[in-house]
Parts: sequence; structure tokens; C-alpha cells
Amino acid sequence: KGVSLLTGPAANRWFDKHCLCVDAGGRMGINFEHSYSDGTIWGRFIGEVMSASDGKDSGKKPLPDLPIHMGGATPKKLKFNAEAVVETVAEAEKNYIKLISDVDTEILNFKDFGKNEIKTLKCSPDAFVQMAFQGAYYSLHKKPPPTYEACATRKFFHGRTETIRSCTSDALAMSKALASGEATAESIQMAAKTHAGISKEAANGSGIDRHFYAMACLGAEQGITPHKLFQDPIYAKTKTWALSTSNGSAPYLDLFGFGPVGPECYGLGYLINGNDITIAITSFKSCADTSSSKMKAAISETLTKMQKTI
Repeated sequence: KGVSLLTGPAANRWFDKHCLCVDAGGRMGINFEHSYSDGTIWGRFIGEVMSASDGKDSGKKPLPDLPIHMGGATPKKLKFNAEAVVETVAEAEKNYIKLISDVDTEILNFKDFGKNEIKTLKCSPDAFVQMAFQGAYYSLHKKPPPTYEACATRKFFHGRTETIRSCTSDALAMSKALASGEATAESIQMAAKTHAGISKEAANGSGIDRHFYAMACLGAEQGITPHKLFQDPIYAKTKTWALSTSNGSAPYLDLFGFGPVGPECYGLGYLINGNDITIAITSFKSCADTSSSKMKAAISETLTKMQKTI
């Protein structure tokens, strides 16, 4: 079901909308393009609909009434010359088939424990799972992964997201200790605590990525010569990701995922439930250095190792 939602037939996917996909077995999923929509929006939408269908209160405050606009321009029927785009559509279909055939998808249904037990380990559940990603990647690739974790900033007017950069010095120290068999409860908890701290900073508008992006955009619009920082090779490298991650935990969901955002990247969409953790893992088959099945095994092993260490 994960593969059919992520890489289903292009002929019935409209990426400017939230597409409700229902398979022959009655399973439902939503497929959409990310540029215009974030998790807090569709998460609220799914929660409201499912709560109402179950006759339950969602627990959310009612949304404010929106203004109604009457009148406006009279609609006009548009006529399309389909013949002019037949070849373009055929070429797009070939490209799409080539792309989806390259996506390697694995689902980890980790049943040993979930957020209930993680909390007893004196760790934030999200931080614990993020540190498992760090340790798993290091065990496979012997280097730290530049990591993107999505963070909602909707407490701000028109706020959308900021980047949580999970690959910290404490995370690397923990990963090395796990790999050498020298990890301690303190090293894991310290890495998790550091991650929880930078997560809070990002949510409160103290991240760096959106600020730098806004500065670059405003400078380009105003014709200002870019600061030398934006030309620095290290700065350019900081915008590439080995792990692109997002926590989609919400009621009524049993799977959440997306594709890798770069040729050498893993996409990790995850749900942390009370007694289990579900992770959708994607990568590209054409990359010799990545493997979704190996990452799946490494994450499972690292989660268990961290829990037993603490």
C-alpha cells in the first residue's frame, strides 16, 4: 500500500490537490505535492473527518468562519488544443515510469516498543527515534549524515516550516559509541536532550535555514550582490541531505512517507505510536551507496540497542 500511494499511476494523480486514493480493499490514503501543503494541515483534516465519521469530538477548537466573496469575473469556457501536448505528455509518462521504477521502498513495523516506553527512558520520543536514525546511518556508512527534520512553525503568522538539523556533535559522539559498543545511557540521553533543544529553537523561529533562504531571495529580488557566505562550498553542501526525515504521528494514520530528496538520500517518514513505531524508508536503486532494506535492518537494530543500553 505504501508503494501504490507514493508511486501510483500518474494518470489518476493531480498534484495540485490532496488526492484521496482508495484501493479495492477499502484502504484510504492521501497523495499530494508538498510545496503548498504541510503536515499540520492534512493532519488536522484527517483527524476532523475521521473523528466525525466515528461520532467523536476531535478535541480541536472550531476554525474561524472565513469571509464569503460574491460576484467577481464571469467564468469563460477554455478550449484546449490537445494535439499540441500529446508528445509532451507521452515523454512525461516515460520519465515518470523511469523515476518510480528507481524508488526503493521498505516499511519497518517496529513492534518492540513505542513512545510509552521511550518516555520512561528519560528521552523525548522524537529525539530518541532521530538518534536511532543517526546511529543506523553511521553503522552503515561510517560517517555522520547531513539531516533534515521538518519542524512546524505555524505558531507564527503564515509560518510553515523550519529545519531541525539532527546531526549534532552529541549525536555523532553517540553514534560512534554505539558502533564501538561503548555507548552509555548518559551518551544517548545527552544526544536526545540536545536534539530536543534544537527542535524547540527551530519551532520558536530560531533556526537558520529559513532565515538564510529569505536573505538570499530578498537579495536577489533587490539586485544586491550575494554575500560571500552564499558562494561558500561548505554552505552549498549544508543544503544537501543524506537523511530527509519527518514525524507524521497523528491519530488514524498507519503509514506516512515520501521519496528521497537527493540521489544519495534516504527518505524517512515515521509514526511514533504508544507501543510501536512505523517507518517508511525510501532511497534510489540507482545509488550504489544506499539500500532501503539495509537501512531498515540498521534502524531496527539501533532502536533495540539504544533501549537495552538505557
